[in-house]
Amino acid sequence: MNISQAETVLSPELLEAYQDADYVVNHDQQAFVIRIGLASPEMDKILEQHAATTMAVISAFNPLSKPADEAINIQNTEKLGNELRSRHLEFRKGLARSRSNQWPEENFIVIGITLDAAKELGRHYHQNAIVFYEKPGIAKLILLR
Repeated sequence: MNISQAETVLSPELLEAYQDADYVVNHDQQAFVIRIGLASPEMDKILEQHAATTMAVISAFNPLSKPADEAINIQNTEKLGNELRSRHLEFRKGLARSRSNQWPEENFIVIGITLDAAKELGRHYHQNAIVFYEKPGIAKLILLR
């Protein structure tokens, strides 16, 4: 079950920041942006190339949206990348940022992951939310707290 905005412990300002963010996908020397509530023809193409129908944006940066030391963020990101490799998941590096390019956070675009597995990873790395996309459809913000 997904947490609704009425049930979350997150502030309205934080929710707005997540919903208004650019989620940048780097794929084959190209970059494009995924936005909450919008379709992504570029993401649909990538999913088609990988015979997949889903993807998730998962980060290990700044657990619970509290700024962490850069070394901790790097270490957590490496752990998440290693976990994705050990699960034999296809992934690309990504970046979430405000539209004014503030608070950039590294993340992973995980191709072919189920919603339950994505939520489990997000919770394991103490994230407030993930982004989930199912082809054909729109990018959704999935609240975890």
